[in-house]
Amino acid sequence: MQFIKSPIRMSAKPITRTGKTELECKCIQHGLRITGIRQAILDTLEEATSYLSAAEIYFKANQANVAISMSASYCTLKLLADSGIINRRKLHSKHSYYSRSALESSDR
Repeated sequence: MQFIKSPIRMSAKPITRTGKTELECKCIQHGLRITGIRQAILDTLEEATSYLSAAEIYFKANQANVAISMSASYCTLKLLADSGIINRRKLHSKHSYYSRSALESSDR
């Protein structure tokens, strides 16, 4: 099985022995394919140093020349958060902010 790699991959991300990032490995473990949209969102979260809103993730992914819709980014973030692949924090019962798991442990 071959996965499509996004051109926005940066070498600063932690890469496993398989050549995939931690978040990519978690997706595969949960049976999720690495689609272009998921790859863009995962790359954005890997590069983040703090929690990001869905809108921030959407804009950063689009700046990286990956055309995704706002609704696709919301659906993908919900899927990744519900699967436990990324963290979601809700503030004031309205706004959600997202991060990779490693960021959660460094916040404490």
